[in-house]
Amino acid sequence: MLSIKMKPFVIATGTMHYTQNIFIRIYTDSGLYGVGECSAFPFITGETQDSCFIMAKEFAKIIKGKNALDIEQRLKELNSFTSRNTTIKSAFD
Repeated sequence: MLSIKMKPFVIATGTMHYTQNIFIRIYTDSGLYGVGECSAFPFITGETQDSCFIMAKEFAKIIKGKNALDIEQRLKELNSFTSRNTTIKSAFD
C-alpha cells in the first residue's frame, strides 16, 4: 500500500488529497513476474485502499499455485469470487 500526497483532486463527489495505490507483484515458479497497480477512488467505485488490500489478499489465495500466465482463467476465477471490486481486479489483470 502506498499513499502519496498530491495536489487536491476535486470532482463533484469529493476531494482527494492523497493517492491510494496498491501495487501487486505476481511470481511464477520459474522466476517470471508481473506487476500491477490500482488507485482506489472511494467516491467513484466505493473501494478504498483498505478494501483493495483485503481483497488482494483473498485474490492471492485464489491464484496461488496456479498458472499465472493463464490470465484469462485467473480473471474468471476472481470474477467468480466477486462480481465487484473492479479496482483491485485491474491490478491483477
